[in-house]
Amino acid sequence: MEDVLAWVNRVTGISSYPIIFTAVFAVGVSVPVALLALAAKVAARGNLEGTRQNFARFGYALIPLDVAAHVAHNLFHLLAEGKSVFHTVGALFGQQATGSAALVGNGTIQVLQFALLALGLIGSWYTVRRIAHRRYLTPARRRSTLLPFMTLIGVLGALNVVMFLFPMAHRM
Repeated sequence: MEDVLAWVNRVTGISSYPIIFTAVFAVGVSVPVALLALAAKVAARGNLEGTRQNFARFGYALIPLDVAAHVAHNLFHLLAEGKSVFHTVGALFGQQATGSAALVGNGTIQVLQFALLALGLIGSWYTVRRIAHRRYLTPARRRSTLLPFMTLIGVLGALNVVMFLFPMAHRM
């Protein structure tokens, strides 16, 4: 993240961290929405419904992947910083705590994060399939709807995997 912020500073000449961070954050949040809109537009060509209808109807299918990614992110904080709760409580009673705040190692955390992402990916694909099969009776309309949304979910899943490969910063 720091590299991206430094790059924006070099390219734009803006030196205010809050402004740069806000701009990068806005772009980061907008990309998945734009990709969903693109998938909805592509699906609209084959299922004969409007882009807005597809966007609203199939946007729900992203919820399992989004929730899984959110839980996986916070799992890092829980497992990598969990002992800090005990250290803090001990400090209230005069105990000096030393050592790692991690409950488990980074490798274990990453495996659990990827397992959660996999569950979210499967849940989102299942949801897209259910919505399409309930809504469209012909195989051609189902296929033309499923392909863009299944692809979108795969791309978003891959982006999440890439993000979880980067080291996360501890909050302590």
